Amino acid sequence: MTEKDFDKIKLKYNIKVTDPESVRDLLTKELASHHPDKTGGNFPDEQTEKTFHELSDAVAYLDNTRSNQQLIPISSVTEIVKIVSQMMPQSKIPATETLLKNTIQEVIRDHRTGLVFPRFTSASLTVILTFLFLFPKTVTEHPILKLYLHPGTQLFGMVWLTLVCLTALIWIYTYRHEERNKRMLSKLKLASVQNELIGAFLTQIKRDVFTKSQLSEYMERRLIYGHLRRIRGNPILQIYRILIPGFFTNELITPEIIQNTADLLIEKSEKNKLIEKIDRGTFDETYKVIGEVRLYSHFQNDL
Repeated sequence: MTEKDFDKIKLKYNIKVTDPESVRDLLTKELASHHPDKTGGNFPDEQTEKTFHELSDAVAYLDNTRSNQQLIPISSVTEIVKIVSQMMPQSKIPATETLLKNTIQEVIRDHRTGLVFPRFTSASLTVILTFLFLFPKTVTEHPILKLYLHPGTQLFGMVWLTLVCLTALIWIYTYRHEERNKRMLSKLKLASVQNELIGAFLTQIKRDVFTKSQLSEYMERRLIYGHLRRIRGNPILQIYRILIPGFFTNELITPEIIQNTADLLIEKSEKNKLIEKIDRGTFDETYKVIGEVRLYSHFQNDL
């Protein structure tokens, strides 16, 4: 209610009091005197009816104003919510899970981009040699190409066939490699795999105190070097690894993914009262096992 509106009501009905409640009482009395029940249920004239409705609007205005003044301002409510939120312990787990998910998606996207060059380079060479193999006149009638290429010879046919097979191998194995790594990274987001990782780590250390760096090193050995051991046992993959050096080093398991996963495992373990942080006066965060650790005899095949 503005002062101007309140003064208008007082001036219109010649009210001298300043208290809003008193003004309302006087308006209510005046409203009762103009009520149609006083005259058998009908207004005696149009002016009386008009005055009655104006008094009703004035009383309703004062009632609405009084209700609004009793409400807590929005700014105060916001401040109360902020204070309560600060008093409540905040869980960092959703933020860490989101960070891990975004990191995995970014790594997969970058890895897919890196596969474009070997795929399309081999495919382009194959298309060119196939064209020359099918249309040898293109070479024989060219003054320079005919000096170096001989599409009709047995050697050219063997080179063409080898390149076709090699291109097919590149596309097949790059696709399988990409899909396998995507599945492996997706599994890192599963609660069952996370439970297995932390459980196997705590079982292996065989003591009740560890550091975050020890957990990260364990995950690096498990996810990266374990993967390389499987490749060394496969002669076909060994040949392919020689053809494309560094391709099977499992570069999708980046330090960022290892660190984010370790942070998430520690936060969930703390929430579930499996471990607690202790102060040892070092830069490396140290934790103590306080809950029961399940024994894990094996890992997921892809981990």
